[in-house]
Amino acid sequence: MARRKSAVVVGAGLGGLLSAAVLCRHGCRVTVVERLSFPGGRFTSFNYLGFEVPTGALHLLPGGRRGQLYTALHALDAAPEVVTPGTGLVIRHNDRRHVLSRWPLRRGNFLRRLSLRDRVAWMRLACALLLPDRLPDISLERYVAGIGASPLLSTVVDKLIRFAHSVSIAEASVVEVARSFAAQRWSKEAIIVGGCKAVVDRLVEKIVACGAALHLEDGAARVEMHPANGFLVSTEGGRSLAADLVVSNAGPQETVRLLGASGPTWLRDKAARLLPAWGATYSIRSRTPLLGHSGIEVPLDASEIAGYVQVTNADPALAAPGWHYLLAYQRLAPNDVPCQVERALAELRALFPSLEPSDIFNISVYRDRWPTALVAQVVGQYGSTRYPVVIEEIPGFFMVGDFSQGYGFGAEIIGGAVRALDFALGGIVFGGGGRRDDSRVLAATPSR
Repeated sequence: MARRKSAVVVGAGLGGLLSAAVLCRHGCRVTVVERLSFPGGRFTSFNYLGFEVPTGALHLLPGGRRGQLYTALHALDAAPEVVTPGTGLVIRHNDRRHVLSRWPLRRGNFLRRLSLRDRVAWMRLACALLLPDRLPDISLERYVAGIGASPLLSTVVDKLIRFAHSVSIAEASVVEVARSFAAQRWSKEAIIVGGCKAVVDRLVEKIVACGAALHLEDGAARVEMHPANGFLVSTEGGRSLAADLVVSNAGPQETVRLLGASGPTWLRDKAARLLPAWGATYSIRSRTPLLGHSGIEVPLDASEIAGYVQVTNADPALAAPGWHYLLAYQRLAPNDVPCQVERALAELRALFPSLEPSDIFNISVYRDRWPTALVAQVVGQYGSTRYPVVIEEIPGFFMVGDFSQGYGFGAEIIGGAVRALDFALGGIVFGGGGRRDDSRVLAATPSR
């Protein structure tokens, strides 16, 4: 009988756990090593005062049931129960709320309150995003200005991109945004019943049931290559793990450190140019509902807060009994963070005057490799120019995460990266055929 291949996964974040599940399906003996004391990384939550406070993602699946992440989870028999809001995007302007639709003539649509020029500009943008191959490689800000959008419409687009990509429209590429919508098939975001931790718990259960070993508080210290017998992964706890395959979910900079001089020069150079993302998440409780819908709301009158969602409208169990739970997100500039946070707190109190001082009970500020958008999506740093899943110079070595090649909002990129990993290993989990989306093509022909 052929010997079962052994695999080591470095990092037990969402990408690492998904990769471990894929490797188990391929018949590998899998070991996952994680520096933190808990699995899930930025895609889990901790119970604090009876509330499921997220470590990164806001209990949302960016692509909903049709997205790459849900598709990957479903193929691995680990798909969570999700609730798709009846109301998708809501614009709050001058203390009035309006649904935002791509079609400007739809009844109740915010765009009906705009000028004819803005309606035409919105239609031009919506149609252009359906044809990413014909778009110029410029920033979304330049593109929106070029089609005649007013400052108000530009603000709407900027808010949406700040919430979805953690960058402004000046940094976002119009091609990146178009391909991201296409990658998740233009579907609505969905709220996860049980929160992000429900996904992590199911993945851990799956890989452990398959015989995988999960070692917490024992991160990788070094990855050495041996042409005769694969890899040797040394951990901070003193373990020496021989492996035929290694998947790094630790991020580009940490991967460069683990490989040392063995790492490709292009990888070291690329990781050195990595641009950090900054953001803050605010956990807000209230005895009465703050929102009458479960969709994402974007406040145009707030300069700091990009958007928020009341997750208990979809799953009341995410909060302590008798409470409602709202999560707000702010994209931060890397300088003078305390002042930006203070301005955001003032905006939240103005947006929701009924809040008591103690109702904003947790603030999480993320930097560098946090939050969900790892690298600013500026022109030339998106899609195929992210990090390839397959590292050609090191056979059997892969990199999977939200830094991987492919398109999508937030964790959608991870779903695409895991599909690419399966494709590179032989494609038995996702069938090896079917829809050849960007991530699977990129797995075969990685670009740098």
